[in-house]
Amino acid sequence: MALYRFGKDDLMVNILRTHPEYEVLIAGGSYFINNRTEQKEGTTFERGVPQGHISLFEMNINRTINNGTGDKPWENATSIFPFVTKDGSGGAFKTVSTSQFSSDFNYGQVIKSKYPLSASFSKIYIPAVSAADENNKKFIYALENTLSEYTHMSPHYRFSSSLGDKINQEMSLITIPSIFYGSEIKPGSIELDFYLSGALAARLQDTKRNGELIETIGSNVGKVAGVALYNEGFFLLTGSWDIKTNHRETYAETAQTPKWKHFGLGLPSTGQDAANSIGGEAEDAVLSSFSFKFKGTNKIPTMTMFAHAKKDELNFSNNPTFIQKTTRKADRISSHAFTQSEEVIKNTTKSVFDGQTAAFEKTTYISKIGIYDENYNLLGVATLANPIKKTEDRDYTFKLKLDF
Repeated sequence: MALYRFGKDDLMVNILRTHPEYEVLIAGGSYFINNRTEQKEGTTFERGVPQGHISLFEMNINRTINNGTGDKPWENATSIFPFVTKDGSGGAFKTVSTSQFSSDFNYGQVIKSKYPLSASFSKIYIPAVSAADENNKKFIYALENTLSEYTHMSPHYRFSSSLGDKINQEMSLITIPSIFYGSEIKPGSIELDFYLSGALAARLQDTKRNGELIETIGSNVGKVAGVALYNEGFFLLTGSWDIKTNHRETYAETAQTPKWKHFGLGLPSTGQDAANSIGGEAEDAVLSSFSFKFKGTNKIPTMTMFAHAKKDELNFSNNPTFIQKTTRKADRISSHAFTQSEEVIKNTTKSVFDGQTAAFEKTTYISKIGIYDENYNLLGVATLANPIKKTEDRDYTFKLKLDF
């Protein structure tokens, strides 16, 4: 084994951008992510999360959720769970209030939470101006400043303009948790489909990559039916024209023709009457189904390392098979004997002629590369798929990549 230091040009740190793609299908009150159906055994899901959810870090896969009991819950636990010990620092989980922290736990007692942490999509129906529905208006009020920051991209982001007054508009607000898209939704990757009786009736796309959701298939091609907030994970759908005039179903508890502002029935609802808005609408609008696609953006710091195997170096191995035989040679000096070992290195060089032995050539095989810190602590090992033959007249450079 030989140790080498990386040179100043042998280490590079880059940001790798990945764009994971998601497709969500919504039909009959159920929704599916990337056409995946969660397998269920009894009351336990395979990944520990319900249908249409994603598990953060995918912990407790195919395990029975049992977080243990007693002061040492890990002793009886069959699944992974997070925990902290109450001390003077006041550290606890967000779900534990200050009063609970003070009264429900003693110092030294374990405060536990549970995995998996999951997230899913949801829909917020915001009706037109009505005092009775003012509770749902708080969601669009909360986005006023955010929408203003996007106005340089399109006038359709303006909170109030000749294109519409968002506080008075009926709309569907589709929410996408950041666990799906990472740092932002990739511009130009958004596609929303509206199906009637199983046939594609209309489609919205972000063709200009400026957040405008423009109808590209349907009876009103070119019209803007809403906008997308890339960094925050929202689709605001305000399109109020008829997608199909001879089709009527119950949307928002009223029999009417399908419109883009009805998009997303079947997703879990948030806001006032959330418990009722999913069940009633999804059951009544049985001939309407939806899907939307988008790509996220993940920024992954990556270190690239170049490890060099130079000529005339790395030509000896500590592998016992490297030595063919060992003999002992004794030389007598007066009345004393001096003994030394003589090792014969195995000749692995093959001759081009049958039955002949080739001249000896120092040859080793590189199969692993270890990475150490400044204190010579082993940080990782890169294993080659096939060992590389190294002779004295050859030099190699190995490219290693590590994601942070």
